[in-house]
Amino acid sequence: MATQAQDFRPGDPMETNANLMGQKGDNVRLVMSDRFGPSWHRMEKLHKLRPDEHWTAVQALEEADLDFEVRTVASPPVPDPFQAGKYIEAPKTIFIVRSPLRDDPRSVVFGHATEGWTPIQNRTIAELLDKTGLTRDYPVETMGALGEGETLFASLFAGSSDVVGEEYAKFIGITDGKAANRSLTLFIGGQRMYCQNTVRLATSGAEWTISLRHDAEVETNLHLAMQAIGDVKARFNAYDAAMDVLAHKKIATKTRQAILEFAYPDPRPPAKVRISQQLASRLNGYENMTEANREALLAAESKYEAWKRTIAGHREVADTRINVFEQEFPQFGGTTYAVLQGIAEVESWRKSNKSGPKGDDQIATGLLFGDRALTLLRAAVACQRVAGVPVDSRYRKLEASAPSVRN
Repeated sequence: MATQAQDFRPGDPMETNANLMGQKGDNVRLVMSDRFGPSWHRMEKLHKLRPDEHWTAVQALEEADLDFEVRTVASPPVPDPFQAGKYIEAPKTIFIVRSPLRDDPRSVVFGHATEGWTPIQNRTIAELLDKTGLTRDYPVETMGALGEGETLFASLFAGSSDVVGEEYAKFIGITDGKAANRSLTLFIGGQRMYCQNTVRLATSGAEWTISLRHDAEVETNLHLAMQAIGDVKARFNAYDAAMDVLAHKKIATKTRQAILEFAYPDPRPPAKVRISQQLASRLNGYENMTEANREALLAAESKYEAWKRTIAGHREVADTRINVFEQEFPQFGGTTYAVLQGIAEVESWRKSNKSGPKGDDQIATGLLFGDRALTLLRAAVACQRVAGVPVDSRYRKLEASAPSVRN
């Protein structure tokens, strides 16, 4: 991999100590294959599968000690703050609770949801992966969880192939969020082996994603979704074809900058900042405010400006990584492919704003469905629009605001 900028994580990502369900000592919460190098989710190898091992999803789940149960509990009445001795019924609220583990005797509350939210058990997901034949054709590469277990994630290795002269590993991913109103998601993606950058496209056929709500039909719908994934090889062929278009689309410097600004947009001012600006305008300056209001509003503006500088810093680092990529791989110089790779490298490797295990957990969460995933999606949509690669209909609204070709 290229020399890392200061904003990047030092060393091999597998040297990090990920906060997988609050691991302690030899407590295994993740199994990974050793078929190829660092994986797309940036997690530590807590247990290695040999390249010749072929585990079922159920075996991997049990080895990682993720075969726990999740149940919902109705919210109990709460004390009435206005009438002593009386209670108020909580409106249609349930708690999501995890069962104790082999080495953790606690029952853990993941969060709350509205009435009708239905969990799908980890074992059910693993059994369906095996039952549909996906794990027979595509070996388990990872089975793990984040936090206290509220987010299950797994990936199946779909082989490697040459894409525009570079080696890519392909995978089928699944995530299930049992808290924070997250859905169950199936998707496919590719990982550039040289720098372990994960690149998911937003084009129909090349990128396949389906999200399922946690309702009474979630298990049935997941079974159908696994069958509907269809011809995986055809989908990866579409992925390769889209990459080929991106690798040959030359763009001007102004277009590159527009893509960076779209991938890393300036944050919208928070309400307090907007109010402070309106108030300052009405009062002809901050000096006419009360001291307390002035200090509070100036502090809010200071935090907002600091956040804008952070985003601008990410944009600058991405621009630098694109330059380095083009120097190392001149055949891709000035292309949308180079821009996409530079942004993917930043989001795959930049540090968290938290340190230690919590930071590693935050990085993995961001890559799965957080801010990093959104940045990668915005970059893919912008690059595809500029290169003329069709964008999936789900992202048409986002595409409408993306930059077009600029000469």
